[in-house]
Amino acid sequence: MNGYGYFRDDLEAVQYAQSVGKNQMQRWKRYGIVPKALVKMFSRYFTSVGKANLVYRDLRYGDFLTLLMRGPYKNELGRYVCEKFYHDLLIAEMPWLESSFASADYIYREMARQ
Repeated sequence: MNGYGYFRDDLEAVQYAQSVGKNQMQRWKRYGIVPKALVKMFSRYFTSVGKANLVYRDLRYGDFLTLLMRGPYKNELGRYVCEKFYHDLLIAEMPWLESSFASADYIYREMARQ
């Protein structure tokens, strides 16, 4: 399989997804704890060492969204990837926000020109 939806044709994402076990899926459905495979995939963009390493703790969905938006990021590319994923997750859950994001994007472009 070549991935699905957001991760279509992303072979690395497919490999991570194949490592998600039954228990992780149950914890996601029951408690909203993000599967370790997704955390591992995104951990390459974050600066975290030792016990602060994301892989060693359970992240609830809200905490994961906060982490995507606020970092700490390893570099600018990591920040862009995480912000884009955060944006897309919010739009998927609340489609009416898309017009708000579009308005904000326009405002930021205008401010950058000045």
